Amino acid sequence: MMRGHHLDTRIGGHPRYAYCHEWELMQIPPEILKCVCYVEVREGSEWRLNGTAFLVGLPLTGVSRAVEGEPMAVYAVTAKHVLHHGGQTLDEDDPWWYDDARLVLNSRSGGVEYLPVRPELWAPHPASDTAVVRIDIPPAIDFMLWPAESYVNTEFFAKHELTPGEEVIVTGLLWAHPGEPQITPIVRVGHVASFPIDRVNLDTGPEGAVLIEVLSFGGLSGSPAFLHLGDFRRENHGRGDLLTLDGPTGPTGGNWLLGIVQGGFEEHPTNPESARRNVGITSVIPAARIDELLHSEQLAEERQEIVDRKNESAPKTRRASVSVGKDEPTEFGRFEDLTGDLLKVPKKELDDKLREDKG
Repeated sequence: MMRGHHLDTRIGGHPRYAYCHEWELMQIPPEILKCVCYVEVREGSEWRLNGTAFLVGLPLTGVSRAVEGEPMAVYAVTAKHVLHHGGQTLDEDDPWWYDDARLVLNSRSGGVEYLPVRPELWAPHPASDTAVVRIDIPPAIDFMLWPAESYVNTEFFAKHELTPGEEVIVTGLLWAHPGEPQITPIVRVGHVASFPIDRVNLDTGPEGAVLIEVLSFGGLSGSPAFLHLGDFRRENHGRGDLLTLDGPTGPTGGNWLLGIVQGGFEEHPTNPESARRNVGITSVIPAARIDELLHSEQLAEERQEIVDRKNESAPKTRRASVSVGKDEPTEFGRFEDLTGDLLKVPKKELDDKLREDKG
């Protein structure tokens, strides 16, 4: 089979062309890996990896095209507890516990770059284990953005008749092997275990969550979880006729942001002296919490300030000036005098003058 240009819509339905074999479109796209970075925190003088974050892009509306063609506000997203001492959300009066934090991202030169993101700069969700921070990406960083608006929302859920058993992709930090000299996020694949209609009791408090069948560990906290729709589905929640996915998900299926990996559940042993065991079920904070933060009044005002600053740098159109002597009228002055003279001429005299000029 020959390589060629194929329409790739796996990134949340956003179309782009890829030069490859058609079967290659079935693989996990690079955006799922390249939007991921690590969160490193400092306590005292010691830096250590503490979880995962991922990068999303939200279009900036209102920016003059003379300044920037497709302006984008870039945000890092993670689970809020990744920035807390001991992984716990303690109280609202003292929400940030680590002395400092930074993102670890791959560089284009083959190493890593550190991007400072102090804990107090993050915007925490008031009722969810979710936090975001706006960042400026240096040119040296090798990254891809996930479209912030391409996530599993209520409309998407109903349209595609989602059920437990849907495939899920998680990518993030593996404690035992973060990667050297560049970070190397791992990929875990599982299924949706449950779409609970009630709030789930998490170690950071009860909240709405999706439960997925993926064995989790500390480093995956803050990782993105993607819902993967295959090539074929059946109508009526799997009971009806076979249909081929088309439209926003594309002919090869698609990947949509499901949410943020919050953490795994542990089995409570009957013997108090025995170690707890991870039961293989992980909670995912719905991506709608990210959307709520990004469209909060505070972040919306920050984006508007960015738009205003960008527009201030737009080239201004100016009327060409004519150098004239002290007593000489300007070109605009001559035009103004001529217009005034014409307005003072009665209509009949003006018509006669125009006929004379034509004759």
